[in-house]
Amino acid sequence: MRIRGGRPWTVCAVGGALALAGCGGDGPVVQEAPSATADDASPTATEAPPADDETPTTDTPGDDTGPTSAPADDAATFTAPPAEDSPSAAPTGSIRDADFAGLTFTDTWTGQEVTLEQGTATIDTDGFPTRYTLQEDPDFADVDGDGAEDALVRIFAEQGNGWADYTYVLLWEEETAGPRQVLPAITDDARCGNVTTAIVPENGVITVDYLDRTVNSEACAEQPSAEATRTVKIVDGYAFEIEPHLSALLYCGAIGAEPAPPEDTGLPDGSIRAYPDDAAMALIDLDETYRLSMPEEGMRTDPAHPGWTIIQFILPGQDTSAFERQCGWLRTD
Repeated sequence: MRIRGGRPWTVCAVGGALALAGCGGDGPVVQEAPSATADDASPTATEAPPADDETPTTDTPGDDTGPTSAPADDAATFTAPPAEDSPSAAPTGSIRDADFAGLTFTDTWTGQEVTLEQGTATIDTDGFPTRYTLQEDPDFADVDGDGAEDALVRIFAEQGNGWADYTYVLLWEEETAGPRQVLPAITDDARCGNVTTAIVPENGVITVDYLDRTVNSEACAEQPSAEATRTVKIVDGYAFEIEPHLSALLYCGAIGAEPAPPEDTGLPDGSIRAYPDDAAMALIDLDETYRLSMPEEGMRTDPAHPGWTIIQFILPGQDTSAFERQCGWLRTD
């Protein structure tokens, strides 16, 4: 199945200020994907061209440049599945039976566990309320290639004038007869950030097309203009990028420490992982990298994951520009 979506973004007036927001337009369409060969199932990451990535920027209340409610009508990445896949025809015990309006999930933006009630929730985040809204109905596809239908769920979060619009993957687990959340989110749309234009799950990987704000540094109220693509794979419930770089799904940040061989960095031996969890996929062992760097200080750690540090790395033969595009998590405590 090929799930495509367009997000028509324009400059809108919100509360007397300009903001990047959706102001209407045609919704996305669902198309059938072309048939694939077995060679398409396992893409690699070592020879692909570089692309940019960026994590969302969290704003605090008081900033008056962002929307104050979810762009529910025109920011959708997905539409409903074809009629033959309608929920009424779903077999008993499928992921379509899950209560998405009462979903409990971990928010990529804040790191908090959230439980929706009738599709919404409000959680205190460092003294500020963060409101969550389930956007539309989930879309369904076999995301991880195991033959079972999985769900792609969009959740909009807003705190003051800051917001994030993320797509989460929920895998169907036969053992528990229920959904399991994949961490982190596979899209990173946020105020003053990227704009996802298409998500295509096929052959066990996910292709995410997006407009990359980091390339041309457009103003917050302007739509990004640079088109980019990343390929995402899920292993053991954790998502990571395999093309154009082997990297965790996060903005790696500007280089803050001089690149050095791993033995000269003073960092503890260990694996650079796709997510700050010992169970997450090991992207590469520290001693197998060619050069390492630490991002600028503000990007090195995440308060939601104490004891873990973001590490930028390159492999033999890679250009040093990969430092800002290829990174992962290292346990340092």
